[in-house]
Amino acid sequence: MDVLLFRILMDGSFFLAIFSPLILMGIPVIKFGLLAVLASWILWLLINRKSRNLAGGVQDIAFLEMKVLAVIHVFELFILGINGWKEQCAPFLVLFAVSAIVLLRAGRLAGGNSDSGTGGRGRFWGVSGLEIAAVLFAALILSSGFVTGTAVGLIGKLYSCIVLPVLLLFLKILAGILWILAPIFSAIFSDVENQQYEVEVNNATGQMALGLDGTEEVSTPFMLKVLGIALVLLVLFLFFRFLYRRLSVSGNGGDRRNAGTVTRRSIPASERKMGRRIIFDGEKNVRYYYRKFLALCRKYGLIPEEGAVTTEAVHRMAADCWKGEEETLEELRNLYLEVRYGGRKDGDSDRKRAKELYKEVKERAEQ
Repeated sequence: MDVLLFRILMDGSFFLAIFSPLILMGIPVIKFGLLAVLASWILWLLINRKSRNLAGGVQDIAFLEMKVLAVIHVFELFILGINGWKEQCAPFLVLFAVSAIVLLRAGRLAGGNSDSGTGGRGRFWGVSGLEIAAVLFAALILSSGFVTGTAVGLIGKLYSCIVLPVLLLFLKILAGILWILAPIFSAIFSDVENQQYEVEVNNATGQMALGLDGTEEVSTPFMLKVLGIALVLLVLFLFFRFLYRRLSVSGNGGDRRNAGTVTRRSIPASERKMGRRIIFDGEKNVRYYYRKFLALCRKYGLIPEEGAVTTEAVHRMAADCWKGEEETLEELRNLYLEVRYGGRKDGDSDRKRAKELYKEVKERAEQ
């Protein structure tokens, strides 16, 4: 239910960030039509919440929605202006950003066993809730009248004490240069006469061709109005159809099919140069040994997909390559997820266990 709530918040804020200016126009057909589309999507999420992995495919969904927002809001900024955009669209963009970040973090836990036994899911939502509360509290403080008034006053003093004197200095220097050059230009252009030209526009020919005398009121034909409305409805239909197909398929993980032939190539270990990475220096904790595990995967040709180094895909690849180590890999992953996302502090026993698990995988890989 928690993932469903944040998914509704993310998709709903995405929709309102785009269409809130049209909804606020107050035209009943447009307003209730768009709200009906939003309600239908929320109902679809509620119906399919058990059959769809709402957190597993959130990365593709969130990135798609970010791209759509980036393109559309360029035009909305131009049409609405900064003040109108801040009032009608900015609040929904903030809500979208918060809910998307939380779901992206939750999506990296999808597919694991964080819901059972370890309690990592509860710790994750507890830490995320505290972070969201801290951000909202900071936003409330920073947006208060006292803080904004103080900031505006400081900026005004900075401008009057530093920026304005510099600008006045440049203006004085420019005025002095022009004062020096003015007699020279006057002498050069003293014989040039200033002639003014008037341009007269005569559209009598066009009126004669159209059979008009200039007193008619020109209006858009009824068929052109119908054609324009139909074109707008067609564009909206194609846009909603595109979003539905992308979001519904991504939510089910159906667009992650394996296809084609995978060919693995790697440089022999004797010819490979393995330099020491700075990221491995310092404290040897659980995250340290997990990074060494990822480096081990890279060393033996198991290069993980970009942006998915903590998903179960890496462990499926490793388990497929190193048979018999499935339980070891899963335990190492769960231990890392609890420390990385669950807010758990790794103790000496956790670090010792992570080291043992890493050595087991390394020994199996070197055989």
